[in-house]
Amino acid sequence: MEIVINQAINNNQCRELRLISNQITSSGASILADALLNNRTLELLSLWNNQVRDIGVQSLSNALSINRSTLKKLDLSQNDVTDEGARHLAQMLKTNKKLTHLTLSNNKIGDEGVQLLADALRNRNTTLQSLSFTENKLLSDASVASLVNMLRHNQSLKRLWVDDCNLSEEGKDRLKKAAQSKTDFQLRT
Repeated sequence: MEIVINQAINNNQCRELRLISNQITSSGASILADALLNNRTLELLSLWNNQVRDIGVQSLSNALSINRSTLKKLDLSQNDVTDEGARHLAQMLKTNKKLTHLTLSNNKIGDEGVQLLADALRNRNTTLQSLSFTENKLLSDASVASLVNMLRHNQSLKRLWVDDCNLSEEGKDRLKKAAQSKTDFQLRT
């Protein structure tokens, strides 16, 4: 991981880093988090299909909470992230002023994690534009009220994906109705 960081971030100052399916663990995520503290060029980091888990998410969230990084897009899809990881991300979103896209697809985030993230976005975040929970099978109708409340109050979010989750048709309809009041908003259920 240190070689990747030196070559991609430090030496070449890449704007995008896609580390897809590389068996990156929480230790690798911690090394990446340290690099993000001084990053002045990287805007997209994709860690899709790795093993970052909640501990790695905590390291990344701590680094992004400081707002020294230029990172705008973070993909943590398919990393066994649970409600605990969502808690760390929610704390980060309360202070982060740079992240515009967060992809959490195909993880193990349930209603508690979704509610924490929705609460952070409702009142404390003005920069996130896109949030994906696609294929989080633990997300159910218990999250709908929090998501609707978030949609009513958050002005920056333009895209919310909750497709292939465990939402009933009634829950999907409630979300669609809340999204109708927003201009240029994309909701995928």
